Amino acid sequence: MRRFGRVATTTGLLAGLLGGGLVAVGAATPAAAATTVKTATSAKATPTLSLRVSDRSYYKKRPPLVTVRSLTRGHATAGKVYFRVSGKLVAVRTLKSGKATYRLSSHLSTGKHRVRATIHPATPRTVKERTKFTTVRTHKYSSRVVEKAVKYTGTRYVYGGSSPRGFDCSGFTKYVYKHTKVKSLPRTSSGQRHAGKVVSKRHAKAGDLVYTPGHVGIYVGGNKIIDAPRPGKSIHVRSMWRASWTFVHVSAKANTI
Repeated sequence: MRRFGRVATTTGLLAGLLGGGLVAVGAATPAAAATTVKTATSAKATPTLSLRVSDRSYYKKRPPLVTVRSLTRGHATAGKVYFRVSGKLVAVRTLKSGKATYRLSSHLSTGKHRVRATIHPATPRTVKERTKFTTVRTHKYSSRVVEKAVKYTGTRYVYGGSSPRGFDCSGFTKYVYKHTKVKSLPRTSSGQRHAGKVVSKRHAKAGDLVYTPGHVGIYVGGNKIIDAPRPGKSIHVRSMWRASWTFVHVSAKANTI
C-alpha cells in the first residue's frame, strides 16, 4: 500500500508539471512577450545630419551661410537646431522641412572658429539628438582698395559700365582705384595690365590688379579676387578659377588700409 501511494504521488506530480511548468519551458509568457515588444518599439531613431558652410575661409564683411539638413527614417526631422560658434550659443532655429540656416556674424574675430550644430528633436523620447562640427577661418581686409571694392558687391555687370549703376571689369577696377585716390588707371583691361609692375603670386598683395587676357579684377588675397565677371552676373568675391593670372602691383597706396 505504501508503494502504491508513492507511485500515485509521483504520477500526480508529473501530471502537474506536464500541465503547467514543463509547457512553459522555452516559451515566453504573455507578460514577457509584451515587455520584449515594448523594448523594441521604444528604441530611439537616429536622424541623419548634414552641416554645410558656403565658404570656410572668408572675409569678415561677407560671412557665409551655415545650412543644416536632417532626416529621420526617411522623413524630415522636426525640432530645433542650436548653433554654437567657438562654444558660444549664437542662434536657435526651427527645422522647416528638415532644414535650418544661420549666417555667421561679420563681427567674428579674425582666425579659426569651430561651428557646432545640435538637433533637439521635437519627440526626444523616440528620436535621438545629433551634433556635427565644422571649422571656418575668418580674415580681415587689409587693403583700402579691397575695402572700397567690396562695398559694390551685388552690383550688376553692364557692358561699358563704369559707375555703381553697373560695371564691366575694367570700369569697376578703374572706378575703385580712382575713388580711393590710388591712381588713375587706363580704361581697358589690356591698358591696366601695363599700369604697374608685374609681380609673382607669392609677392602679390591685397589690392593689386589681377589680369588675364580680356579680363581684370582686384586681388583680395587667399587665392580670391573681386571682379565684375560677365553679363548676367554681379560683383562678388570669388576663388581664382585658373592658374594663369598676371599680378600687377600698381601702387603702395593700394595695399594699405
